[in-house]
Amino acid sequence: MRCIIRAKRLRISRKVCLAVIPAAWLVIFIALSVYNDHEVADEVIATELTKVGRKSTTPHETKEIYSDDFMLSSKQFGNKTFQVQRKILVVHKSWTKERSKLSHFVTRFLDGLRAPYIVSEVDDRPYLDLKEDLKLGTTIGRYSLVIFVDIKVYLLLSPNVQQMVKLYCKKFATGILFFISNPVGSIQEFGIEIVKPQKERQKVDVELNENSKLLRTARRGGTASMPYVQKGQSTRWCLIRYNPNDFPYETVEYVVNRKTRRKRDLEIAEIEQATVLLDDGRKDGVKKVFFSGGFPFFLHTMLFMDSLEYLSPVRPTVFSQERYLQIDIDDIFIAKTGIRMKKKDVLELISVQERLAQKIPGFKFNLGFSGRGFRQGDDEEDGGDQALVEHAHKFTWFGHLYDHEQPHKHTYKEIVRSLTANEQFAKTFCIPMNFSYMVAPHHSGVYPVHDPLYDAWSAVRKVRVTSTEEYPHLKPAWFRRGFMYKGVKVLPRQTCGLFTTTNFFYEIKGGKKALDRSIDGGELFETLLRNPVTVVMTHMTNYGNDQLALYTISRLVNFVYRWTNLELKYASSLELADIYFSLFPQDRSPVWLSPCDDNRHLQIWPKDKSCNRLPSFLVIGAPFGGLDALVTLLKLHPDFLHAVNTNNITKGTRFFNTDNYMKGLDWYMTCFQRPMKFKQMSYEVSDEYFTDHATPYRASSLLKSAKIFIILEDPVKRALYHYQHLKDVQGSNLPSFDDLVKSKGDKRLSGIKRTILEAGHYSEHIARWMRYYNLKQMSIVSADDIVSRPFTVMNTLQETIRVETRQDYSQTLRYDESNGLYCPKSSSNVTDCLGFKETRPVYMSQQTEQFLQRYYSKHNQNLLRMNQKIEFPLPKWIHG
Repeated sequence: MRCIIRAKRLRISRKVCLAVIPAAWLVIFIALSVYNDHEVADEVIATELTKVGRKSTTPHETKEIYSDDFMLSSKQFGNKTFQVQRKILVVHKSWTKERSKLSHFVTRFLDGLRAPYIVSEVDDRPYLDLKEDLKLGTTIGRYSLVIFVDIKVYLLLSPNVQQMVKLYCKKFATGILFFISNPVGSIQEFGIEIVKPQKERQKVDVELNENSKLLRTARRGGTASMPYVQKGQSTRWCLIRYNPNDFPYETVEYVVNRKTRRKRDLEIAEIEQATVLLDDGRKDGVKKVFFSGGFPFFLHTMLFMDSLEYLSPVRPTVFSQERYLQIDIDDIFIAKTGIRMKKKDVLELISVQERLAQKIPGFKFNLGFSGRGFRQGDDEEDGGDQALVEHAHKFTWFGHLYDHEQPHKHTYKEIVRSLTANEQFAKTFCIPMNFSYMVAPHHSGVYPVHDPLYDAWSAVRKVRVTSTEEYPHLKPAWFRRGFMYKGVKVLPRQTCGLFTTTNFFYEIKGGKKALDRSIDGGELFETLLRNPVTVVMTHMTNYGNDQLALYTISRLVNFVYRWTNLELKYASSLELADIYFSLFPQDRSPVWLSPCDDNRHLQIWPKDKSCNRLPSFLVIGAPFGGLDALVTLLKLHPDFLHAVNTNNITKGTRFFNTDNYMKGLDWYMTCFQRPMKFKQMSYEVSDEYFTDHATPYRASSLLKSAKIFIILEDPVKRALYHYQHLKDVQGSNLPSFDDLVKSKGDKRLSGIKRTILEAGHYSEHIARWMRYYNLKQMSIVSADDIVSRPFTVMNTLQETIRVETRQDYSQTLRYDESNGLYCPKSSSNVTDCLGFKETRPVYMSQQTEQFLQRYYSKHNQNLLRMNQKIEFPLPKWIHG
């Protein structure tokens, strides 16, 4: 009524007002429906993602985690043994500022440890997984550990869901790790109180309970000081209080004022100022760890690592307490006058090596040299060079190039000539050179790979091991990995904060204190902690002058022995490579990235190579799903360059889904024409990439900004076309299509049937690609539209990829009245017409057709819901 009164004031008639009100309600109803449809679409996509693989989601990137191995847990009832996957569930509510920082520390360290995990931002999905695993017949659990980034997320769950989490943990003997970043007060369920620490004028010490059952890696090395971290760069500290008479907790770590350290003060602090608390599960059967200490702090990093191992029935990482350490000294004989090593520096190097060998049996420094720079300093520095040669037998040696050249700027013959000269220098001065390990100057040619370097290494001295800091990128350091290429095992190389430009303490940003922080529990210590095999890069100039490298390595080893139970070991480069790839066999296959996406990679990539040769878009779809029609149209465009040297253009190069991938990026680029004009674009068509599991990840790594066009044919028709092809190949060995669809029990026929039918599970395959590509990069096109509306399809495609020259397809296509198809004007052959199918004596009964329509109905409905995310004209067959 009020609306009508106001309408009169605005001189709007009563009829208009009455007509507008129901229209407004209709708009609101439609908007809510669309919103709900988007939620349904999200649910469908999430379901399909769960089917096609696991996902680690962080604010920084999405990456695939491979961990299909099942591990026996210690939980056994009667004749049943319960197992869990080696996978961690990390639960948080949302990326608020504080939780985001904490989640970053947690996921970063899990990534560094190679611990498989899933980060869930969805309220119900992880709990539905737990509920599914609680079914009576289920003996394999999905998660070995549950981590709540904020304990409040757990407290806000309904009692039924909390009970479900506990029952899952009891059944599979898994634990719960709670992080606490806010003073939430009393938590009656656990009998603890979370309080904010008081601001102390005096320094606060952090004490570790050396008798705690939790300790594995960490050990009490004395009293540690609570770290001072600049505001905004750390997470909050909270304190935990509890009554030991009511809850039998074990305090793992607590804080105490440095000036009040009487025995009674320590006893009070242990139960009123705890920062890490252990519940061994005696009360309710579920092991728990409460973590209220802040990050970054080296003790918390180790205690977090120990918590993972204590709470999980299986080891969360694939490596133990052993840590292999190799110290490379690059650029021996290469440096300008004034900062090179002198004889006293060489003698000190030998002395420190002997002391380190007492803690790391057999330890030797590994010296990399370029012979051209020998004795190119002043008299004292030339004496240092001579001392290195005289004591050469006390070290291990590896080669660079003779003149310290960057390999990516040189040909195969030039590289061989340089390697041979360096080898001759080693023979002349009796240097015991290790020919199986070499390092390229400036990491040039190792990654991005320069094939002439690898070929030269193989030809000259059968090099089997090298190392680089550039794979897959220099930063973040915890993502560095190894790989194998052309028989050479490439190990990840680590930095220690010392470079050719840091030869004195004053040259280090922050000075000696900054270096000490990195060593004493900081970045350098964490590097050693999370890597079972650590190859550290240093330089000759770091061992002269202030001898920063000797100081750094010695202090690091002492810190490790003081605060950890790690066992430092030494091994040859060949042995290190074998150990690394036995621990991480998934790293053997490299992931090719575009050098143009990383400025550092671009600087060590040959200038005669160009990323313009890589495809700007991919056209994919299921086999026999209508790709050939679009190929015909693409070939009519003068600025679209298709892959060359392929026998079947719809098969493409088969780079991402076969062993061709190991041929490398250079091989893939040679499969495409070099653009003669800036506006020309390369593309690849493949009917194998769409259904392959490895391709989306590999393609997105190399072709990050490429457009993806997905062609979809009626899945029932496509299955028949697929069968027709196999029938042509195998002939009488195949039964009729009807009999094949109905077949059961026959393994050979079951495999063929599965291959034919599963290619039509479009929603599953699309969801796999959605994990790695932005939705705005993906377009879905119906094969029917390509045949019946080619002008519209190609206009849309050209607009999507923003090609500079727009082709008018009405000038290149004609409509053939006799067969009702569009055909290229340049061809009079009917087989070149869009959608032409040769007539074959293969039929499908109505019963089989109806069966397949029912079979694909669920997948088609999921595809229909995906239309809310990737809008595309709906084909008729999608509704069944």
